[in-house]
This record gives sequence, C-alpha cells and structure tokens, in this order.
Amino acid sequence: MRLSIVSDELSDDFRTAVELGVSWGIKHFELRNAWLTRVPHLPSSGLEVIKSVVAQSGIRITAISPGIFKLPLRSEEMTRHRNELIVQSFKLARELGTDKIIIFGIKRSPQDTGEEYRQVVEVLRDTAGLAGREGFTLLLENEAGWWADTGANTAQLVKDVDREALKVNWDPGNAFLAGEEPYPSGFEAIRDKVANVHIKWAARDSRGVEHYLGSGRGYLDLEGQLHALAEDGYSGFISIETHSEPRIQNSLKCLATLRETGEGLFENDSL
Repeated sequence: MRLSIVSDELSDDFRTAVELGVSWGIKHFELRNAWLTRVPHLPSSGLEVIKSVVAQSGIRITAISPGIFKLPLRSEEMTRHRNELIVQSFKLARELGTDKIIIFGIKRSPQDTGEEYRQVVEVLRDTAGLAGREGFTLLLENEAGWWADTGANTAQLVKDVDREALKVNWDPGNAFLAGEEPYPSGFEAIRDKVANVHIKWAARDSRGVEHYLGSGRGYLDLEGQLHALAEDGYSGFISIETHSEPRIQNSLKCLATLRETGEGLFENDSL
C-alpha cells in the first residue's frame, strides 16, 4: 500500500498543494479541483502548470476525479456526462499519465424503482465498456445518497454492471454516513473489487448531525481496515481526503494517524 492525497485537500493552488505534500514525504496526488475548477476543465495554462509541477517535483498523479455521474439519472446534464465529460476526462488522464478515473453511482431517486436501477446499470455498463476499450479503469466511489452508497450496494452494482474496467474507490467514511458499519461489514462486501481507498473520519453528534473530523475519532476501525487490506495484498493507494477545515492542519493529522496506525504496512513513498 502507498499513501496519497487529494491535492485540493491541501490547497486549490496545485503548486502549493504539491509543495506541502512533498514536504511531508508524499509523492502521489489525486487531482479533483485546481484553482477552484473541477477537472477536466482547467483555467488557461492550468494543464501546462500541472505538467510542469509534476515534472519538476517528481510526483505522480494517481487518479483524476471529474465528478462524472454525480447527478440524477434524469438530469439534463446526463447526456453531456456520457458523451463529452468522459471523453474529456480520458484526454486529461492521458496527458497526466494516469489510467484511473473516479466516478459516482448516479443520485438515487426518492421514488426509487427497479426500472431506474436497471437504467443506472446500463449507463455504467456502457461507460465502463468505453473506458475499457480506451485503456482506463473507472473507480466507483461510494457515497450516501447515490446508488453506490454502502459497501454492500456498491458491490452489487459493480457485479450487475459486470465490466472489468469498473472497480471500487472505497470510502469507509462515506459508508458510515450511508448508515453502514464500514469495517468489517461494508468492506467484506467489496474487498475483492477495491482499487483505491479514501480515508476521512466522520461521526454523528448527540443530535444526529453528521460531521467530518480531522482524525482519530469517529466511526472507523482504522487498524483493522488497514490490516485487512494488507492481508488481501492490496497494493494500491490510501488517499487522504479529510473534507474538513482547516485543511492543512487536518490533513497533516490524518497523515500522522495513518502512518502511526499502519506502521510497517506502507511502502516507501517512492515512484
């Protein structure tokens, strides 16, 4: 296993994010937002700046997260996501030397029906088929409110889509907020499908209000989760995605907790 971080969890300025991450010994970065713009759309000269920083810093982009299918099935934007955004994402991923693209499981309708689910499966199957032909792997991130929310539901969706190019971006924090015990229960359902992992801490207070936390408290048996991944021979990335302010302080706390809890489990952070 190797450590990485979502770059805008440190700074929306990509150069600053990399400078901070490298100073902490991190050389792997996921790219989601840069300069307040979500990929694959970047401000003028943004791509050239990113490529220059990658070359000069000796880092690697592990995946991009363009927000594909983070919308309802009936959204007017669905056609654009299927026909344009995915192709633009392939192009950016190639430019940045990664073959992994994080996607989402389409927003679940309150009037959820078997027919809607079948259509969701078809959309993901078509997109995963296209990704496979283009040499990419799609990483389906579980998140509360989407068809892929818990580990169990995400595993079933990937099974029903039945395409080799569709794997799972496992987020235990999101599984917790979806009402599932992330480990061991949720993880047991998806463990053979995991190709990337996001780590954040989450909890509900006495009023039932959900919170993201810097580190060390909340839902997750982190030690059990990390050791289970290691036992499975997982060789992918554990990516810090705190979703909490102050970003730098909480990301550093999260990194320290990961290194302490997973001592001896992580490879040296080298390319």
